[in-house]
Amino acid sequence: MNSDDGFRVTAGRNPGAPAARELGVFSGGRGVADTLFYVNVAEDGIYPVRLIWYEGDGGAAVEFFSVDLTAEPPTKILVNDRANARSVKSYSLLRVPQTPTVSVSPLPGAANVWPGLAIQAQITDQDTAVAAGSVKLWVNGQEVAANVTKSGTVTTARYQPAGLLPSGQTLTVELQFADTASPANQASHTWQFSVRDYSGLPVLQGGYAIPASQINRNTSGFAVDVYQMVDGSGAVVPRPGNANTIAAAEAQLARANLDPATGQPYLNGAYTGTLPDGRHEVEVINWNQQAPAGAGAFTAANDPWSANLHFTDTEIPGIFPGDTAQQNWIVAEAVGYVELQPGIYRFGVNSDDGFKLTSGLNPKDLVATVLGQFDAGRGSTADLPQSACDFVVEQAGIYPLRLLWFEGEGGANCELHNLEMEGNASTLLNDRNRTLHLKVYREYTGPARPSIRSLTPGRGATAVARDATIEVIIENYTGDVTLALDGAPVTPEKSVAGSATTVRYVPTTRYPSDATVNVTLGYAGVTLPWSFTTINDPDVGAKIAWVSFHPGDNTPSTDAANAGFTAAPDAGYTQLLAANGYAVTRVLTSGTPDTALLNTFDLVIISRSVPSGDYQDPPETLAWNGLTAPTMIMGGYVLRNSRLGFTTGATIPDTAGTVSLKVNEPAHPIFQGVALGQDGVMVNPYANRVSFNGSLQRGISVNTDPVAGGGRVLATIATAGDPALNGMVIGEWDAGARLANGAADTLGAAAWCS
Repeated sequence: MNSDDGFRVTAGRNPGAPAARELGVFSGGRGVADTLFYVNVAEDGIYPVRLIWYEGDGGAAVEFFSVDLTAEPPTKILVNDRANARSVKSYSLLRVPQTPTVSVSPLPGAANVWPGLAIQAQITDQDTAVAAGSVKLWVNGQEVAANVTKSGTVTTARYQPAGLLPSGQTLTVELQFADTASPANQASHTWQFSVRDYSGLPVLQGGYAIPASQINRNTSGFAVDVYQMVDGSGAVVPRPGNANTIAAAEAQLARANLDPATGQPYLNGAYTGTLPDGRHEVEVINWNQQAPAGAGAFTAANDPWSANLHFTDTEIPGIFPGDTAQQNWIVAEAVGYVELQPGIYRFGVNSDDGFKLTSGLNPKDLVATVLGQFDAGRGSTADLPQSACDFVVEQAGIYPLRLLWFEGEGGANCELHNLEMEGNASTLLNDRNRTLHLKVYREYTGPARPSIRSLTPGRGATAVARDATIEVIIENYTGDVTLALDGAPVTPEKSVAGSATTVRYVPTTRYPSDATVNVTLGYAGVTLPWSFTTINDPDVGAKIAWVSFHPGDNTPSTDAANAGFTAAPDAGYTQLLAANGYAVTRVLTSGTPDTALLNTFDLVIISRSVPSGDYQDPPETLAWNGLTAPTMIMGGYVLRNSRLGFTTGATIPDTAGTVSLKVNEPAHPIFQGVALGQDGVMVNPYANRVSFNGSLQRGISVNTDPVAGGGRVLATIATAGDPALNGMVIGEWDAGARLANGAADTLGAAAWCS
């Protein structure tokens, strides 16, 4: 094909049917250009072929040709060029009876199909007709109850599911029928299409619906509150900071901005409506500050019938028409009750400037479901829609609807409409002059509807404390409530004061750190989901003070740095503790320790990297032994009777090589997971000697004298021939133990030596 613009060539028993074989296609616009495609013909014959060609703007041309590949170079020959013997012949008429033709909806290969649409096939009689009672429709391999009707020569099989077509799925549809030929021809047409994924759309829960008995169905349209701030001279007052946002508009509507001259809310520049509460009665929302001039999509000039008064723009309720400063900084709230069937809907808002469209148990609810919004200033367009508001309705009913519209400076207009997908037609909401309108009622006559007064933490709140209390106050409701966190039910506290219910939940365990917490509140037949994000505050284990003469993991002492260390030699210990969730703080060793600070820790570890002289004189030993925080001492020199006094002597040989330990109390928790032989000796070595800068270093200094103060020796050196054989390596003392140093100190807390 050579074409300007696109084309499609198909072949088959019925080349126009959905199941016809596609031979070639170009989908789009272009200037004249070739598209070549190969066709493999299995056997000689005359085959039905269909060409569809289309053109948009500009040039228009089409050529249907074959390519003679035997010529050199290959030659194009127009199809049916009877002057060329090598042309492919084409015939325009058939002499055989033609069977019924089929057209389907949704189209084969269609994507993002509206889930409320019916599946439909139309079969048009040709030389033979559709045999009565032969039409069947299958969806994903299951026969469905299609409604089959016939009008003239057209048989229609229509299937309207009870609910919505499944979200995001590809459906395979098969149409089967027979014709009136003898013998009958059995026809089967199969096609596929994919449904729009609507799983993320807002949902109007069935519990939002209002009983029909509580709606005055003799009323029509919306009740509209319009507010324009003016000062005592009548001059229009902008919102604070000239803000043109939803939040600023809500504050204005709530009369939250006070006139500094009076201390009261600003006067309203909009005149009063006819309803008892001063609101305005409005049939449809098609407003323009320069009415009857048109703005947006619904204008008198766009009225296809030239007879629908609702296409003519009307003035903004309460605001005199014009385009001056007196038509600026307006906010309006329109509330109505719209009658809906189960399905998916697309409402649209064309506006200058922004808007927010919501529904819920109460149209003014703090947590009403947001159907759509535009949170800034803009000019309106004639697009249908300018802002789409797609949502799902679970069950038939009359639902509250609230439109917040706001305007800053310049143009001011607003339209609220819905798109009827089956007919692909947009209609102003409640335009009762149109067949496809949706009814909106203005007056609710029932009792006060439940409404969320406050919600803590708020929707989308961030940096929430991990132990934050969840609290919700529900007005006009005293019934049952449920609460779930991340899908797991919890039991909240419930208290009732008058007509309000407070739901309060204090977490028994902290929420995860830096995580989204999903909350679901059930009340009044609906569920309220919301979420918040916690602060980055990870759990940590016990607080440990690591006593050493190295100030930091990456800051060795001066002597260690001079010896070539770039990090503290004992950093492996502190890093291991931190990696296991402990909060480790380095504390510099001292003969005058800050005992008040040390006693705030869950554990004090006196490392091997300390000078024993800090633990020698009576004031020093009294301070260290008097700690009330449990203490672990890792170096043998500090344990001697000339220091802290955990042993009765000062004998302290070094181990000579690789050593193992003999465990005296295998059931002690400290040995959990340690492999022991039958003799209680560790299967794996405990320690060995290492080299630094090519020099073999000393072994472990081990106390071999008896322990003092009733200490329990948990493990000793077991390596035969080692100078430290039978010396204590791991011991345990209870608080109150009397030690063997010169001052005979009393131990202030449990201690372990290793």
